Amino acid sequence: MGVFGTSKPNVEKLRTKEDVKGLVKALQCKDVTVREKAAEALGVTKDVRAIIPLINALKDENVRGSAAYALGDIGDARAVGPLIRALNDEGIVREQHGIPIGVRGAVARALTKIGEPAIEPLISVIEEKSGAIQEKSIITLHNIMGVLHHERDILADEEVQRVQRFKLERAIEPLIDALRRQDIQHDADIPSGMHFMGLPNCIISLLGMIRDERAVEPLIEILERGKPEGLILYSAFALGKIGSKKAVEPIRKAITDCNGILARIGLATGDVELLIGGLEGMSKFPAAMDEMGVRQYARALEKTGDKGAVKPLIVAAIKYLD
Repeated sequence: MGVFGTSKPNVEKLRTKEDVKGLVKALQCKDVTVREKAAEALGVTKDVRAIIPLINALKDENVRGSAAYALGDIGDARAVGPLIRALNDEGIVREQHGIPIGVRGAVARALTKIGEPAIEPLISVIEEKSGAIQEKSIITLHNIMGVLHHERDILADEEVQRVQRFKLERAIEPLIDALRRQDIQHDADIPSGMHFMGLPNCIISLLGMIRDERAVEPLIEILERGKPEGLILYSAFALGKIGSKKAVEPIRKAITDCNGILARIGLATGDVELLIGGLEGMSKFPAAMDEMGVRQYARALEKTGDKGAVKPLIVAAIKYLD
């Protein structure tokens, strides 16, 4: 690493000039700080010529965190394989606010930024591996799906949603196995509420995205345990997305305010009672009603042919038009 002799390259000057070749050369400097800054600067340039040198820098224990961040900033799919292999690295990158930040965290962030090209390789890891690398892959896959849903409004595009579910289906059994391995009944580290996104929450959220009936029983098991609160809520929402009638009674027993979740199951299954309950729940808040929601319930109830739906439909229409 002594290509510069006794002199140190001026990384800031190289970055300002967007001198990618100079920054790549600076990755070989003896000075660790220079190498770190060079990796960071290459990420800022977003120049694909830096991909291979940065992949090589993942082997440098002093620079690997900065190299991972930079590869994420560039966003080239060629980095996915090397980054996934780096998920095995248990090293510490740096401390932030007194908390040690691991290499795995830097790698996970990079894969999340690269996004869609990382989905299938991560699923392969989830299928084939166990332990820490599988766990970090699950969390990273969940984060990528969350970003994609936010950026592309995937939830509004049924065809895109179907394709994504098809990709994720391969992971259903490993995800269920991983969920059952979690000691979530007695885990004191899992706080209540919906804000915490630890491993069990990520698994449950992914199972809801996949919408496979195989996940129904494991999710109901969580509801029946009665704690922790956060996982019960996540499990109920996931079951609502899957839309299984088996989940109706367990959800009712586990959650007091469950009308919105049960209405989702009604839309998925065509259950008249749940559909009417969902429509009546919507009618209580006219200001929040929207045409798409009313139409959705109306079409679902029309398919049932149940005359008991006529009055709730008229009430909802009046409330919406009022």
